[in-house]
Amino acid sequence: MVEIIKNIVICGSAKYIEEINVFANKLRDKEYDVIDLKMVPYPSTYDPLEKLANKEFYFDKIKEADLILVYDKDGYVGLATAMEIQFSLDDSGRRPVRFLYVPEKIEFRAIIMSPNYNATVDSRWLNI
Repeated sequence: MVEIIKNIVICGSAKYIEEINVFANKLRDKEYDVIDLKMVPYPSTYDPLEKLANKEFYFDKIKEADLILVYDKDGYVGLATAMEIQFSLDDSGRRPVRFLYVPEKIEFRAIIMSPNYNATVDSRWLNI
């Protein structure tokens, strides 16, 4: 069965927001519908409840996505991105999750090795 991918959500750390935006624009140039960090109503403070509230936007977009790309440059996955990955894998549709780099944390390496999850490393997306 061939997967048709149209809607993509990019998850990643805000410290890479500019790089993620450039990557997202390359995908848009290829006519994918992409949600990236710049499209999220980002919290204006470090209030944990405000940060958690902005996840609702991302979670709604993840539910609509055909593919979740994890921009884990240098293998880095922060807490907020980890929440998005967990939501993607636990969602009833079990969205496919593709890490763009090999994650540094053993927990994420275990997920990509497990046959129970639709997750793997797929750096080919970086060359699109």
